[in-house]
This record gives sequence, structure tokens and C-alpha cells, in this order.
Amino acid sequence: MDTSFNLPIAIAVVALIPPIILINYHYRLGGLSGYIWRESPAFAHILLALLFTVWLGTVFDLVTYYGLLSPRALELFNLLIGPLMLIFSVCVLVFGTRLLVRYLRFRSRT
Repeated sequence: MDTSFNLPIAIAVVALIPPIILINYHYRLGGLSGYIWRESPAFAHILLALLFTVWLGTVFDLVTYYGLLSPRALELFNLLIGPLMLIFSVCVLVFGTRLLVRYLRFRSRT
């Protein structure tokens, strides 16, 4: 298994996730995003929180890669944020499944 750090992907994640979060939060009236915000605002907030934790983890990885943070501090940070990401991921699966079932039932009635 290759465990090398992929710098271009990390930079892309750090650069692209904040606009994705802002766009999903500010333009939540139409399309799929609008449907999610209307039907399950808790799910939308959990999705944004999961994106933020992924972004934060990648920022810490980059800071460690460039030597501004010790690997031990990164390890401690990962121990703190790992369970949080797990909780958010499980919540996304649960809320997302419930929302998908609700949407499919609605579509089958119309």
C-alpha cells in the first residue's frame, strides 16, 4: 500500500471545499441543495460539518507537510477529529438514507 502524501490533491481540497460550503449554504433555495435544505435541514448541516472536518484535516496535513506543525501534534489532532468524522459520516448515511427513501416514496406517488 502506498502511503505517500499527495500534495496536489491536498491543495485542491483546501482550495475547493470552502467555496463548496459557501455555495451550498448561501444558494440553498433551488435544485438538489434546495430540496435537501427544505426536507432535512439537519442533514444539510451535518453534510457541511463533514466537509468542514475533511477540510480541517487536510489543512493540518498540509501544515505538517511543510514543517509548521510537528507530526506528534498531527497525530493528536487526528485522534481528536477521527471520531468526529466517524460520527458525521454515520449521520450522513442515516439521514441520507431516510431522505432518499422519502424522496422515492414521493416520486412514486406522483
